Amino acid sequence: MQNKQLGLCLIVIFGLLHMGAASAALVSFDPVNQTVVQGNPASVDLVISGLGNEILTGFDLEISFDDSILSFQSFTVGPGPTGLDPFGLDFGAFSYGFESVTGTAAVGDLSLESDATLQATQPDSFVLGTLAFDTLSIGTSALTISFALLAGELDASGFATELQADLGAGSIEVSPIPVPAAIWLFGTGLIGLIGFSKRRKVI
Repeated sequence: MQNKQLGLCLIVIFGLLHMGAASAALVSFDPVNQTVVQGNPASVDLVISGLGNEILTGFDLEISFDDSILSFQSFTVGPGPTGLDPFGLDFGAFSYGFESVTGTAAVGDLSLESDATLQATQPDSFVLGTLAFDTLSIGTSALTISFALLAGELDASGFATELQADLGAGSIEVSPIPVPAAIWLFGTGLIGLIGFSKRRKVI
């Protein structure tokens, strides 16, 4: 009898521990790491993957970066038909991207499609949008998602449920402007001529 009760208790505890253990979606950067020459723009996609049976109806994210290396310019929602906009309609008024505080970009989008439509059409992985930066100085800026709110399907009360998500990180390295090979050749040739002329004078 005690063994049966112990077994039932273990099953209940196991069930409670795994109730919320559904795999979380992943919000990440693509490419994760990149190198850009100083003065050139840099862009990186925000991607969501691993939705499984869940749907995404909207998102609000804050991305932190080093503002001495990068300057945030814009956020463009996913190219063409995306998971939030499966039919390619332009609902630009419901998306936003701005620098909320220095070194932090706030970005978001909201779908106007029904849960049923998203359930039928939304892929497991898609591009949320593209972040565009100007490069200010040489160095490496980490990209981190400092805040994430992902809205799922509506509950019985008509409120969106909140999706759990793992948050990826990335970086943008800004490299110096390369000196053209012709300048190196010219410089070494000039040094050679100066050395040759000095040697002739000594003789």
